[in-house]
Amino acid sequence: MLEKKPLFALSLASCLITIWAQWAGGSMVTLEKLAWPERCLHAVVSYSLYLGKLFWPVNLAIFYPFTHTTPGATVGLFLVPVLLTALCLWHTRTRPWLLVGWGWFVITLIPVIGIMQVGLQSIADRYTYLPSIGLFIAVVWGLTEMAGKSKLFRVSLAAAGAAVLLGCGLDTRYQLGFWQDNIKLFKHVLAVTPENNSMGHFYLGVSYADLHDLDAAASSFAAALAADPNFSMARTRLGNVFLLQKKYPAAETQFRQVLKRHPENASVHVTLGFALAGQQRDAEAQTEYLTARQLSPGDEKIQGILAANTQRLAAEQALTNLTRQLLTHRTPEIHAKIAATQSSLGHYREARDHYQQALGLGPDSPAALNNLAWLLATCPDPIIRDGRRAVALAQRACELTQFKTTVFVGTLAAAYAEAGQFDQAIATAQKACDLAAAHGETDLLQRNQELLATYQRHQAWHEGEK
Repeated sequence: MLEKKPLFALSLASCLITIWAQWAGGSMVTLEKLAWPERCLHAVVSYSLYLGKLFWPVNLAIFYPFTHTTPGATVGLFLVPVLLTALCLWHTRTRPWLLVGWGWFVITLIPVIGIMQVGLQSIADRYTYLPSIGLFIAVVWGLTEMAGKSKLFRVSLAAAGAAVLLGCGLDTRYQLGFWQDNIKLFKHVLAVTPENNSMGHFYLGVSYADLHDLDAAASSFAAALAADPNFSMARTRLGNVFLLQKKYPAAETQFRQVLKRHPENASVHVTLGFALAGQQRDAEAQTEYLTARQLSPGDEKIQGILAANTQRLAAEQALTNLTRQLLTHRTPEIHAKIAATQSSLGHYREARDHYQQALGLGPDSPAALNNLAWLLATCPDPIIRDGRRAVALAQRACELTQFKTTVFVGTLAAAYAEAGQFDQAIATAQKACDLAAAHGETDLLQRNQELLATYQRHQAWHEGEK
């Protein structure tokens, strides 16, 4: 023992560093959640649970939640390690390997037995890898004593050992079946540990979300919240699923619940902003984005979202002003400005309608012809796109400007591509590149070259695509 003092010192240092790291990372369970009496009782009971899993490995799971046991079962589980300790002490002189093996098992489990609770699991199979060596020491030395009594014992023990190895091999094969994919794994977890298993439902939901099965993911996250209403990660994930499903009021409800417990969470303020924006409540969304920026001032993503929403608010204000002007001045220019603003806000049907009204009042406006053609050729909404009509409008705009305006020629190329006329699209895009080069329009040259490459792959280009 004395010669191993440096090793004990290193172990102590490692333990202290581990405890500090887990505490700093927020993984340590506080005394408010799990008091000392409960920890100590559970620690003793856990020895019986680990013994059971080791010698009868059924209903194994990747995660075991804390569950309630009856008073009788708790007393029984408590007495098992106490009686085993007494038995080992009783046989210290005649069978010292019992105390050595049991002591190894008990002592090496102490760091993970739950006195210093890390994580939400009650026990974990992986924690028995090193402690089980002690039990096997006791078993092997005990069987050696038995084998020395007679040949019959030796033969019987050899046969029993072979049977145990075969059983372990078959059980391993059976257990591997649950590790084929995450869905099977966490369904198995919930099948063998159904009580209070919020984490099992949560990770099953994450697995469904990874497969884009949003309905199943939402159901699993809701089940996790039914098991633990204060499970903020599950509530955040459920809100994100509702966002993807465009169920914006439901998403808003989840995010507001999270922020009641964690008002400092910048990312949840952002996602709440998304839920509000989805309900056309952009001013309220702006408030959430501003709060997120205050909480995380160096986050460039939040800065970008805030800037984009600021532009959106400005566009909405401009749209309000233009709509008022339209009441007294119904001109093609105002209709065209409203259409451009609606398009920037993603209101493509309204944009199309206002462009058409602008052309109704001024049918030979090259800008209105071009902008409507661009919308019909490149709109993200396939319902709005109309390649044949876009070609007709863009050709008219180019004719009115004698095919000398780079932007208009580029729009005609996009219209040809949407109509499936890729040879014409390629030739027209090349002409747009030549015009841009001749006029010194560097940005337009680069953009049309990118579009030309898209058409050469026989692909149309739509807004929002990379």
